[in-house]
Amino acid sequence: MPERRRIDLAPREPSQPAEKLESEKQKRIVLEIGAGAVPAPVKGEWPSAPFDLYIAGDRHADTLSLLATENLEKLARKDKRAEKIHLAAFDAKKMPFADSSIDEVVARNVFTIATEQMEEILREIYRVLKNGGKLTIAETYTPDWLPKNFVRVVEHFSGLKLVGENTVVEAYQSRKRNVPIKLEFKKP
Repeated sequence: MPERRRIDLAPREPSQPAEKLESEKQKRIVLEIGAGAVPAPVKGEWPSAPFDLYIAGDRHADTLSLLATENLEKLARKDKRAEKIHLAAFDAKKMPFADSSIDEVVARNVFTIATEQMEEILREIYRVLKNGGKLTIAETYTPDWLPKNFVRVVEHFSGLKLVGENTVVEAYQSRKRNVPIKLEFKKP
């Protein structure tokens, strides 16, 4: 197996491009924020469309270094796509990627944890997404505090538009709270 490269991006101004992305401009790039020790592909949650580069990011560099690397190495023995996954430590409120440089952002269990930073993170996601780019929000459960108008909040702060079904409203209408939600938004 080839040696796993780690994308280690120092904090920089959001308008400055990251070197790795500059060399990848024509490729389809997926960014997962809040990946933690188990990036989505390790759980079998692959992006719906093929990708050339998958960046699994988290603000906790030590988690990425130890557990995520080990999990990805195990996955690479089973699935060649894992060789396209790279790890990066960054803060989702100030991502080190150029404007309109990412095709798809995956935010798994981010907004149930980072509720106080939701507005900043959504604005940053909008900045890095290419026109026509997609944001997938996946939360393991629907917490009681999650407002029924969550979709409108996301659309308001991010400028993105919901595509598909609004599973948050369905969860509230069925009076269920601890059910997974998955929402997809698109940048116009």
